[in-house]
Amino acid sequence: RAALIQTANATQREYNAPQTETERTLASIWSEVLGVAQVGRDDNFFDLGGHSLLALKLISQIEKSLNIHLPVVDLFKAQSIRSLSLLVDSLKINETTACSNTGPNCVVKIQENKDRPIVVLVHAISGHLFIYNELIENLANKFTIYGVQYSIPDVLANNVSSVTSLAKLYVSQLNEIGFDRPIHLVAHSIGGVIATEIARLTPRNVASITMLDTYLPEAHLLGRGLTDLADVFLGPDAIENYLNIGRDKFSELDELEQRKLILEFVAKQGGNNIIFDAKAFPDVFNTAIQLWGQITSHEIKELAVPSLHVTATHNAFGQLSSTGWDSKCVLDSRFHIEKSLQTNHDDMLKVPVIIDLAQNISHFIESTNNATE
Repeated sequence: RAALIQTANATQREYNAPQTETERTLASIWSEVLGVAQVGRDDNFFDLGGHSLLALKLISQIEKSLNIHLPVVDLFKAQSIRSLSLLVDSLKINETTACSNTGPNCVVKIQENKDRPIVVLVHAISGHLFIYNELIENLANKFTIYGVQYSIPDVLANNVSSVTSLAKLYVSQLNEIGFDRPIHLVAHSIGGVIATEIARLTPRNVASITMLDTYLPEAHLLGRGLTDLADVFLGPDAIENYLNIGRDKFSELDELEQRKLILEFVAKQGGNNIIFDAKAFPDVFNTAIQLWGQITSHEIKELAVPSLHVTATHNAFGQLSSTGWDSKCVLDSRFHIEKSLQTNHDDMLKVPVIIDLAQNISHFIESTNNATE
């Protein structure tokens, strides 16, 4: 069935053959990664069946074949062979990030719907926006959609070392866009913590926040160190059984080394978790390591905008992600809404749950938008 759909889509789109050597090389790599026979210069990677894991595999293949470094954030900006080839050629010439001098690297426009509410998606621990592909499809006709993604060159250039400094960077780049009305932030997992800080820094420009299974950093940690949390993340006796290191020795390591060991183990579990493979996807691994440390040391000061908190009921932490958030809300309780979905942390962004999730988000944003007009 998938093959028939793919074939049908191929016949419906107009085929424009790759024209340059770079375009032909990229088309060949796309064809191999996506498993399609023909790729045109104007075809969109995600329209051809690409998703987050395939996107990262694509970047890895391009880097190996063309001997360049292609930041993850750039693929979301350049989703066709034509646009990506221009980026790659520039990288070959300049041996630097081609997008570094072309405006906000962290903020990308995804979908324009004139006069509709503006939704801004905020990245989670991987730093990229690919996890939102199915959500974008379900929201695309209702909103103007932007995304905020983690750009390593921007982070380094701005000496980002905390959630607050990261949020300041994002606020600065969002302000460059010059939105004519308040935005609605939507974020999965730790992205919700970043979103709350964005809202705290610029409350008049944020109409609402939707958090998708976002734990309070202090509630998430429950006052425990990573030695205890490893048991929660990986299961009882995980340190001895899976990390091949004794608990005492693990406890003696600094937190950075502890986080690296845990992420390396997670990557070995396969599936979508391989995005945390340090050798295959170093940008994602390093981003996750940095964000993890910044998030867990961050304190939520307040939540002063209307919020929707969607909780996944199947979790490994022994408590729902909504725990404690009501204590941070300074608005009337009517402006802090909690919903739950019968799913787990990652699957809430996938079919079939994504349909209910998108409906909840749409209803909340529309009602909030109407209330503020």
